[in-house]
Amino acid sequence: MITILFFLLPQGIECIALNPSRLNATILKLPMSLIQDTYRMNSLSMKIFIGSLFALLLATGCKKEKAYMNNGEIIGWDAKMCPCCGGLEITIDGVANPVANTYFLINQMPSYFVVDSSAKFPIEVRIDWKLDSNYCSATRIDITRIARR
Repeated sequence: MITILFFLLPQGIECIALNPSRLNATILKLPMSLIQDTYRMNSLSMKIFIGSLFALLLATGCKKEKAYMNNGEIIGWDAKMCPCCGGLEITIDGVANPVANTYFLINQMPSYFVVDSSAKFPIEVRIDWKLDSNYCSATRIDITRIARR
């Protein structure tokens, strides 16, 4: 959902389109001279101008998000003490672990997604990921993009 804010400032109007799902904002500044010229326009011209302004804000603030590769569930912490153990366990819909485990271990995850010791499992997620075949015979994955479902 996009939130559009209008601020009337002495130097003009500032329009801000906020898109929290993409963590971005579009800022459009209209100087007071442009607003005064627009005020002198006739009714039809004014409607066209405001409609064009609104369309411009929507076009710059709305972008279709690329689909994620897979859905998955972070199922808990792996507490085993071995060289290839430890970390978060994740199952990925429709993807079997090549070494016959029922889960993968997360090697790397984006810093914006935090799972702490008080988390309630399972956590349903959407992910982009790749196998980290250099680490412990393909039991670990690197998550490049993640969001809760």
